Amino acid sequence: MQPSIRERLGLVAAPYPTAESRSDAAVMARSMMYLFAAGAAVTFASLLISPPGTGLPRIAATGACALALSVLVLLVFDRIPVWGFQALLAAGTLLVEWAVYASGDQTSPYAMFYFWIAIYSFYFLSRARAAMQMAFIGIAYAAVLVTHGDAHATPVIHWAFVTSLLVVAGAFIAVQRGHVERLIARLSDAARTDPLTGLHNRRGFEELFDTELERARRGARPLSVIVCDLDAFKGVNDRFGHAAGDRALEKLSAILERAKRRVDTAARIGGEEFAVIAPDSDQHAAYILAERMRRDVRERFAHEPYPLTLSIGLATFPRHGTSAESLIGGADEALYAAKKLGRNRTVVFNPEIAETLLAVTGQPAPRTERYSSTVLALAEVIDVRDSGTAAHSETVGRYAGVI
Repeated sequence: MQPSIRERLGLVAAPYPTAESRSDAAVMARSMMYLFAAGAAVTFASLLISPPGTGLPRIAATGACALALSVLVLLVFDRIPVWGFQALLAAGTLLVEWAVYASGDQTSPYAMFYFWIAIYSFYFLSRARAAMQMAFIGIAYAAVLVTHGDAHATPVIHWAFVTSLLVVAGAFIAVQRGHVERLIARLSDAARTDPLTGLHNRRGFEELFDTELERARRGARPLSVIVCDLDAFKGVNDRFGHAAGDRALEKLSAILERAKRRVDTAARIGGEEFAVIAPDSDQHAAYILAERMRRDVRERFAHEPYPLTLSIGLATFPRHGTSAESLIGGADEALYAAKKLGRNRTVVFNPEIAETLLAVTGQPAPRTERYSSTVLALAEVIDVRDSGTAAHSETVGRYAGVI
């Protein structure tokens, strides 16, 4: 969908989302369009106060060309490539050169238009491309000064003065542009970061998970998502206060950061709910990682006034789903099962979790209509910490009865 004339002029906002690159091109085009239009207006206005015999027809032609370029940019708009912007800036430089030449004055005020080109170049283009524009301006301005050949003038000094001012102005714009970009980057990071733990928040997690999922699809590689929740965390806030709860969350985030691999990403996606994205990990590798995190949490909080444990659910692409929604939903279902089966355990998602919970606990999991296949993978929900105990045998017996 192409933007309307009012949208191109910036009078109304576009009602549809645009890609970042297209949005940048639109801003560049709109700025250049107004740059040429303003130059044409100033040039035509100068004709009203210029004395006769100062090349008025030539100067008028310069203003007409600037106006024509403004209309051209309006028509083409955000379809202009990067080299097109460079060519338009070079055309603007030639128009300024022609205006200075037509005025017959080496100190013509039309040379001030060079500053507009310098500011635009250093704000929108890379420093290398902006430097190329400055070099072209220097060559063009030197040519027009030499062409005049006024023996009583000092073209070298005048050229050096103007070009040095252009370079300083451009450098200042470049510095300010870098400062703004860094500020925007920090604000963008802050919008995706949990202020308490320093981990990704839900927004950052979802964006990164979408990226990793697309990479897993293209490379036909597994990808696991681990969702975990602190058991009985509400009691910490109620008994010891929110400051103690915050310290517990900070401690948990540090444990997750140490337990995960370097390629994994941890995030806080809720109050006491955390998630880990594990690229190139099938359900077995993710289960081992989840158990390591669960064990570390249990051991690190064992001597605290508020001993906490972790319930974990996980799902793996493509075994348990192919979309972000299905994978996160599956991990949530597994987490729900871990809570209902006694907490402090890891559960791998399986489509028959609902039926198994109904048989073992008498309470079905939510969204039971989703489940219709076998129960065999439920052996993976048996907590390894109970291996060899009566509790372990009883759990195995209940699952065997369901199977």
